[in-house]
Amino acid sequence: MGFPYSSGDVLTAADMNVSVFTRVFEGAMSGTTYSISNVFSSTYDNYRITITGLGTSASTTRTLSLRFRTTSDDTGANYASSEVGHFGTTFITSGFSGQTSMLQTSLSNQNAGQASFDVMAPNLAMWTTTQGSWITYQSNVATGVLRQSLGYCATTTQYTGISFILAGDSLQGTVRIYGYSQS
Repeated sequence: MGFPYSSGDVLTAADMNVSVFTRVFEGAMSGTTYSISNVFSSTYDNYRITITGLGTSASTTRTLSLRFRTTSDDTGANYASSEVGHFGTTFITSGFSGQTSMLQTSLSNQNAGQASFDVMAPNLAMWTTTQGSWITYQSNVATGVLRQSLGYCATTTQYTGISFILAGDSLQGTVRIYGYSQS
Protein backbone atom coordinates (compact mmCIF):
# COMPACT_ATOMS: atom_id res chain seq x y z
CA MET A 1 0.00 0.00 0.00
CA GLY A 2 1.39 3.39 -0.88
CA PHE A 3 1.30 6.70 0.90
CA PRO A 4 -0.92 8.63 1.52
CA TYR A 5 -2.87 6.36 3.82
CA SER A 6 -6.58 6.70 4.52
CA SER A 7 -8.63 6.17 7.64
CA GLY A 8 -9.25 2.45 8.10
CA ASP A 9 -6.18 1.29 6.11
CA VAL A 10 -4.31 -1.66 7.61
CA LEU A 11 -0.57 -1.11 7.41
CA THR A 12 1.86 -4.02 6.96
CA ALA A 13 5.44 -4.21 8.22
CA ALA A 14 6.59 -3.42 4.67
CA ASP A 15 4.53 -0.20 4.76
CA MET A 16 6.14 0.83 8.05
CA ASN A 17 9.75 -0.03 7.09
CA VAL A 18 10.04 2.36 4.16
CA SER A 19 12.96 4.75 4.61
CA VAL A 20 12.97 8.35 3.43
CA PHE A 21 16.75 8.17 2.81
CA THR A 22 18.95 5.50 1.25
CA ARG A 23 22.71 5.82 1.77
CA VAL A 24 24.49 5.75 -1.60
CA PHE A 25 28.01 6.76 -0.49
CA GLU A 26 30.29 7.00 2.56
CA GLY A 27 33.95 8.00 2.62
CA ALA A 28 36.72 9.69 4.61
CA MET A 29 37.67 13.05 3.17
CA SER A 30 41.34 13.75 2.41
CA GLY A 31 43.42 15.93 0.12
CA THR A 32 42.83 19.52 -0.94
CA THR A 33 40.20 18.27 -3.40
CA TYR A 34 37.98 15.35 -2.47
CA SER A 35 36.01 14.16 -5.51
CA ILE A 36 33.15 11.69 -5.45
CA SER A 37 32.18 10.23 -8.83
CA ASN A 38 29.14 8.26 -9.97
CA VAL A 39 27.01 9.04 -6.93
CA PHE A 40 24.13 11.01 -8.53
CA SER A 41 21.90 9.05 -10.90
CA SER A 42 18.36 8.84 -12.21
CA THR A 43 17.45 6.66 -9.21
CA TYR A 44 16.92 9.79 -7.06
CA ASP A 45 16.06 13.39 -7.94
CA ASN A 46 17.37 14.88 -4.66
CA TYR A 47 20.11 14.04 -2.16
CA ARG A 48 21.11 14.80 1.44
CA ILE A 49 24.83 15.15 2.21
CA THR A 50 26.12 15.02 5.78
CA ILE A 51 29.68 15.61 6.95
CA THR A 52 30.89 14.81 10.48
CA GLY A 53 34.31 15.62 11.91
CA LEU A 54 34.77 18.36 9.30
CA GLY A 55 38.07 20.17 9.64
CA THR A 56 41.62 20.64 8.46
CA SER A 57 45.08 20.44 9.97
CA ALA A 58 45.77 24.08 8.98
CA SER A 59 46.20 26.51 11.84
CA THR A 60 44.73 29.33 9.77
CA THR A 61 41.28 29.66 8.27
CA ARG A 62 40.66 28.02 4.89
CA THR A 63 37.74 28.38 2.48
CA LEU A 64 35.73 25.29 1.60
CA SER A 65 33.82 25.28 -1.68
CA LEU A 66 32.23 22.69 -3.97
CA ARG A 67 31.81 21.92 -7.64
CA PHE A 68 29.60 19.46 -9.45
CA ARG A 69 31.14 16.98 -11.85
CA THR A 70 30.57 14.50 -14.66
CA THR A 71 33.87 12.97 -15.80
CA SER A 72 35.63 16.07 -14.39
CA ASP A 73 34.71 19.12 -12.32
CA ASP A 74 32.53 21.80 -13.92
CA THR A 75 34.83 24.83 -13.60
CA GLY A 76 32.68 27.23 -15.65
CA ALA A 77 31.55 30.52 -14.12
CA ASN A 78 28.09 29.02 -13.49
CA TYR A 79 27.94 29.02 -9.70
CA ALA A 80 26.19 31.40 -7.32
CA SER A 81 25.92 31.14 -3.55
CA SER A 82 24.88 33.14 -0.55
CA GLU A 83 25.24 32.64 3.16
CA VAL A 84 24.05 33.99 6.44
CA GLY A 85 26.17 33.29 9.47
CA HIS A 86 26.98 34.11 13.06
CA PHE A 87 30.15 33.86 15.11
CA GLY A 88 30.73 35.35 18.52
CA THR A 89 28.84 38.64 18.44
CA THR A 90 29.24 39.15 14.67
CA PHE A 91 26.54 38.48 12.10
CA ILE A 92 27.63 37.99 8.48
CA THR A 93 25.97 37.86 5.08
CA SER A 94 27.58 37.41 1.70
CA GLY A 95 26.65 36.53 -1.83
CA PHE A 96 28.58 35.60 -4.96
CA SER A 97 27.57 34.93 -8.55
CA GLY A 98 29.41 34.05 -11.75
CA GLN A 99 31.93 31.97 -9.78
CA THR A 100 33.83 28.80 -10.76
CA SER A 101 32.82 27.04 -7.54
CA MET A 102 30.17 27.38 -4.87
CA LEU A 103 31.37 28.84 -1.54
CA GLN A 104 30.11 26.84 1.40
CA THR A 105 32.00 27.76 4.60
CA SER A 106 35.31 28.59 6.28
CA LEU A 107 37.11 26.25 8.65
CA SER A 108 40.41 25.62 10.39
CA ASN A 109 42.38 23.34 12.66
CA GLN A 110 39.72 21.30 14.38
CA ASN A 111 37.71 18.37 13.16
CA ALA A 112 34.63 19.33 15.16
CA GLY A 113 32.67 20.74 12.22
CA GLN A 114 29.37 19.35 11.01
CA ALA A 115 27.34 19.91 7.85
CA SER A 116 23.99 18.83 6.51
CA PHE A 117 22.73 20.06 3.18
CA ASP A 118 20.45 19.07 0.34
CA VAL A 119 21.36 18.89 -3.34
CA MET A 120 18.35 19.15 -5.61
CA ALA A 121 18.21 17.86 -9.20
CA PRO A 122 21.93 17.15 -9.78
CA ASN A 123 21.20 14.46 -12.39
CA LEU A 124 18.22 16.17 -14.03
CA ALA A 125 18.40 18.53 -17.03
CA MET A 126 17.76 21.62 -14.88
CA TRP A 127 19.72 23.90 -12.56
CA THR A 128 21.26 22.10 -9.58
CA THR A 129 20.59 23.83 -6.26
CA THR A 130 21.82 23.43 -2.68
CA GLN A 131 20.71 24.55 0.74
CA GLY A 132 22.03 23.61 4.14
CA SER A 133 23.71 24.28 7.45
CA TRP A 134 27.38 24.31 8.42
CA ILE A 135 28.85 24.50 11.93
CA THR A 136 32.62 24.88 11.92
CA TYR A 137 35.53 26.24 13.93
CA GLN A 138 37.41 29.24 12.54
CA SER A 139 40.76 30.11 14.15
CA ASN A 140 40.74 33.80 13.27
CA VAL A 141 37.59 34.30 15.35
CA ALA A 142 38.45 31.62 17.97
CA THR A 143 34.91 30.31 18.15
CA GLY A 144 32.31 28.25 16.37
CA VAL A 145 30.79 29.61 13.19
CA LEU A 146 27.17 28.89 12.24
CA ARG A 147 26.22 29.30 8.58
CA GLN A 148 23.18 28.75 6.42
CA SER A 149 24.02 28.54 2.73
CA LEU A 150 22.13 28.51 -0.54
CA GLY A 151 23.51 28.03 -4.00
CA TYR A 152 22.95 27.00 -7.57
CA CYS A 153 24.80 25.90 -10.66
CA ALA A 154 23.16 27.59 -13.66
CA THR A 155 23.50 24.81 -16.22
CA THR A 156 21.29 21.94 -17.33
CA THR A 157 24.18 19.47 -17.13
CA GLN A 158 23.22 16.12 -15.61
CA TYR A 159 25.90 15.80 -12.93
CA THR A 160 27.00 12.45 -11.55
CA GLY A 161 29.37 13.62 -8.82
CA ILE A 162 30.61 16.37 -6.53
CA SER A 163 33.99 17.74 -5.41
CA PHE A 164 34.87 19.50 -2.17
CA ILE A 165 37.79 21.93 -2.52
CA LEU A 166 39.78 23.32 0.42
CA ALA A 167 42.25 26.10 -0.35
CA GLY A 168 45.74 25.17 0.77
CA ASP A 169 45.30 22.19 3.08
CA SER A 170 43.91 18.69 3.43
CA LEU A 171 40.27 18.04 4.31
CA GLN A 172 39.22 15.87 7.23
CA GLY A 173 35.82 14.36 7.96
CA THR A 174 33.39 11.65 6.97
CA VAL A 175 30.98 12.43 4.16
CA ARG A 176 27.78 10.46 3.62
CA ILE A 177 25.38 10.92 0.73
CA TYR A 178 21.76 9.74 0.86
CA GLY A 179 19.18 9.60 -1.89
CA TYR A 180 15.68 10.91 -1.04
CA SER A 181 12.93 8.37 -1.56
CA GLN A 182 10.69 9.34 -4.45
CA SER A 183 7.59 7.64 -3.05
